[in-house]
Amino acid sequence: MRTYWPVLLVAICLGAAACASLRGAARDLRSGFAGTHAPSRPPFDGTLKVVSYNIRFAKQIGLAIEDLGELEDLRKADIILLQEMDEAGTAQVARALAYNYVYYAASTHGRHNRLFGNAILSRWPIEDQERIPLPHKSPWNGQQRIAVRAVVTIPWTRSASGVRPPVEHGYGCVASPGLDAARPSDLEILVYSVHTETIWLSARKRADQVLAVVDSIGEAYPYVVVGGDFNTATSGAVTDLVRRFEVAGLTRASSGASPTLRFGFLSWTLDHIFVRGMPVLAAGTAGDAAASDHLPIWAELDLSNSSPPASPAPRYVGAQRPGT
Repeated sequence: MRTYWPVLLVAICLGAAACASLRGAARDLRSGFAGTHAPSRPPFDGTLKVVSYNIRFAKQIGLAIEDLGELEDLRKADIILLQEMDEAGTAQVARALAYNYVYYAASTHGRHNRLFGNAILSRWPIEDQERIPLPHKSPWNGQQRIAVRAVVTIPWTRSASGVRPPVEHGYGCVASPGLDAARPSDLEILVYSVHTETIWLSARKRADQVLAVVDSIGEAYPYVVVGGDFNTATSGAVTDLVRRFEVAGLTRASSGASPTLRFGFLSWTLDHIFVRGMPVLAAGTAGDAAASDHLPIWAELDLSNSSPPASPAPRYVGAQRPGT
């Protein structure tokens, strides 16, 4: 028993945050929210900076904006992946820092009776967004977990599209209006923001959640970023997670990062970034961040020798994966 008590402790900590029952008016969670707050398509210098941040219950949004906008490791990120967010907090971050965004809820959380889900923020247009429900619900409260998937379109050369005014709206089964279609010179990055269940769910069922993400990646996109909170409370869980993403050709970009959750003298690495097609230049954990119990992670990726594919990848435009 002594070997496992740190795992039990993190289970209690994570479970206490999630144990409130789901309640509130029923909402159509298949529909999401999107906003366009990046004033233009900035030129790309060949280095892609990705940040993943679980902002606990979207409570400290003001502090999160300070973290993301001022900390050297996090500022000027190209893509930001957020978890435990509601639609209002996501929009607030995006407006304050001038990002485009897409957000989907996994559930209405009983802790605060607000939406609880994931977001992707980007300096460039976001297209083909979808909500991927993950199998198996929480044994504590029946809560659903999801991944949010989208394509970020980076101009390989300076765009002549000019400035687009901010737009914010909800949407159902079509892509957000006002986002430019990919040009032949554009570079498309398949991006995921993921939040899997805590260790109150069995290891086998949590592996099923990871496999749902891995199976959706496919081979159409040579450049892929997957990041988020995977609730890997043991080194064995991290090893298993890495092995499962390797099947899809992704490597753990954040492997050099320090733990992302601390409790006294104990620490856990719960958050990760995985990539395909992009060498990792640097990665780490922003230890000075103050907005959450989780610390954000970041990775800088090298796309300087990349080029757009000869033909565009097939597209699905929808609010949720076909067949779900």
